[in-house]
Amino acid sequence: MSTLQFKASWCTAIDRFAEIFPDKQLCLAASSSPLGADHEQMAEEIIEYGISKHPERFTIQTNQLHGRRDNSELSSFERIRKYKDRIHHGFQNLAGFKGSAERQGTIEMTVYNFVLAGAEYLEVWNEDGENAETCRKIDSLIEEARKLGAEKFKAKLMQEGKFRTAADDHYQPNQPGGRKG
Repeated sequence: MSTLQFKASWCTAIDRFAEIFPDKQLCLAASSSPLGADHEQMAEEIIEYGISKHPERFTIQTNQLHGRRDNSELSSFERIRKYKDRIHHGFQNLAGFKGSAERQGTIEMTVYNFVLAGAEYLEVWNEDGENAETCRKIDSLIEEARKLGAEKFKAKLMQEGKFRTAADDHYQPNQPGGRKG
């Protein structure tokens, strides 16, 4: 299948979904194919198509938000930031805080990344969503971070020793135990 045919298929799928489900948001995963790093130009064209055809209903989401470090270097994160003023946008956590803390990172850094992107919503893993204490902590930190703004929230995390850089990220999924050697 050619790139042109592939793009046309995605545009047709968007329109078909919109027709079949007229009262639903059209949520496109912005972190995986066809919107992965290998297809940047096509991803932009598909998103622009969705915006032009369904501006009030079109949503992009990345399923890669984590709190191991600042996420701003991820192409999918930048895509969320690029379109944040034009369409609905949000995140799904990469993992749960309780069972996969090394993979997901901290709630504080997740909230920092969420606010930095100007996201509308955050989907958490089931066990986090079922835990009232975790939900209250996330909600409270989001409220605080939005009031302070991303830069002041970052400064607060730095002052508390909770801001994590790439050097602090030791999760390596392809290594035994998921950690750097």
